[in-house]
Amino acid sequence: MRLCWKPGGRLNSGSAFSSSGAFFSGLILLNHVRVMNALRKVFYLGGLFLGFAACDSDPVNSMYVDNYDHEAQIPIDQALLKAYFESHYYDEEAFKLEVLPEDAEGITPLSDDSRLDSIVGIQANDTETAYTLYFLKTQEGSDVESKRASQLDSVLVTYKGMLLDHTAFDSVARYPVWFSLSNLVLGWGHGFQKFLGGTLAVEGDDEYVSDEDFAYKDIGKGFLFFPSGLGYRNTASFAVPANAPLIFEIGLHAVHLADSDQDSVLDQDEVSIDASGNITFIDTDEDGYSDYLDKDDDDDGKLTLDEINDNTDPKDPNSF
Repeated sequence: MRLCWKPGGRLNSGSAFSSSGAFFSGLILLNHVRVMNALRKVFYLGGLFLGFAACDSDPVNSMYVDNYDHEAQIPIDQALLKAYFESHYYDEEAFKLEVLPEDAEGITPLSDDSRLDSIVGIQANDTETAYTLYFLKTQEGSDVESKRASQLDSVLVTYKGMLLDHTAFDSVARYPVWFSLSNLVLGWGHGFQKFLGGTLAVEGDDEYVSDEDFAYKDIGKGFLFFPSGLGYRNTASFAVPANAPLIFEIGLHAVHLADSDQDSVLDQDEVSIDASGNITFIDTDEDGYSDYLDKDDDDDGKLTLDEINDNTDPKDPNSF
C-alpha cells in the first residue's frame, strides 16, 4: 500500500485508481512563483488539497470495506447530469457555462451541442453498471505529435472544479500545475485522454515570457462532467456534498508520459488500455510486479532496458 495525494478525497484504500481520497480543505504545496520551476519538476504535484488517500493496488488483500450502494447511485447521477445538459449552454462570448434563459430561442442547450461527447464503459467501484463521463471541447489542443495522457501519466493544467449549481470548490487559474493522474479522482484519469496539450511558446508569441520560463500556446480547453462515482463518491466536505456529480473546467498545457521503471518503454505501453481508458495490468513473469514497474519484465536476470538496447525480446525469458 502507498500513500498518495488525491484532490478532495478521504483516507481509504481501494484499487490503484480508486476515485475516493482525503476531504478537501485547501491548497498546499503549490509553487506559483514561476511556471519554469513547476515545469522543471516533472513529477511535482502542485495545487493539492490537504489530505492523503491510501491507494491499494492489491484489492484482493485490501482491508477496506465499502458498504455504500454505488450501483443505486449511478442512475441518480445520470439523471442529474441529463437535466443539467438540458438546462444549460456554453456561452461562446463569455467562455463559460450558463443557465438557459426563459427565452432560449436561438440558444443551443448542451444536450443538443454537437461538441458534447461521452466516454462509456468506465469500470469503477465494483459495480455491474459501467459509468459514463461527458466532455465538451471548446478549444482543440495543438500538440498532435505526442501521445494522449493515460491514467499513468502526468498533466500540466489549469482548472476550476464546480458543482452542478456552478458553486466553485477549487481552482488553479494563474499558473498551471503538474498532477499525476494516477493519484487523482477517476474522472480526471479518464477524461484527460480526450484532450491534447499545447505547444511551447517561442519569442514572438503572445504567451511567450522569456527563455527561462516555459509557457504554452494553443492549449486544449474544455469541460469534464462526471458522476460522483468517478469523483469523491459518497464522501462529503464543507464544499462538496456527498454523491455530488462534478464539473471541471480544464486547460491542458502539456502532458508528461511516464516511464516509471526507466526501461525506455512508456508505462502506457506496458499495460493494456481499452477505449474507455480502463487499465489491465500485465505481469509477464508473474512476480507480483506489473511490467510498468518491473525493471526485468521476464525475470531472466537481464534488465529490460539492456534487452531493448541489445535488440532481444524483453518479454521472453529465453531471449537475452
